[in-house]
Amino acid sequence: MLNEHTGSLPGPGPWWALRTFAPMIHAPAGGPWSFGDRPAYLAAPTDPIVGPRDRSVAVLLHRYLSAFGPASAADFSQFTMIPQPPIRAALDLLGDDLVTYLGPDGKPLYDVRDGRMPPEATAAPPRLMAMWDSILLASNE
Repeated sequence: MLNEHTGSLPGPGPWWALRTFAPMIHAPAGGPWSFGDRPAYLAAPTDPIVGPRDRSVAVLLHRYLSAFGPASAADFSQFTMIPQPPIRAALDLLGDDLVTYLGPDGKPLYDVRDGRMPPEATAAPPRLMAMWDSILLASNE
């Protein structure tokens, strides 16, 4: 479709930018979770947030913390590749919607106000590392 509108694009750069920054999702191309050699993409199922960037980053940060909080600003930056200044602005914008905890390294961890925390003595559940999980499981026999 892009080639029809713009002609042939020079090199892979524009395609990388499009699939990285456009509102698209990586879609399975074959059976369940089968992505094949030629990636397929679909338009994102929701409309993009319209408005100032700081408000969009704040919405994304709130959703991230709802799923993965408590987390640091650096965790969010690594997850999204957004630099620290817009993240700090988003933290300020969210203000009273967040709670702050002191992390083990003394840095602040942020979470949504209604986020649930397990008791301190709760052991962390085991986590598998996606492409390595079968190797980890096989080595435990």
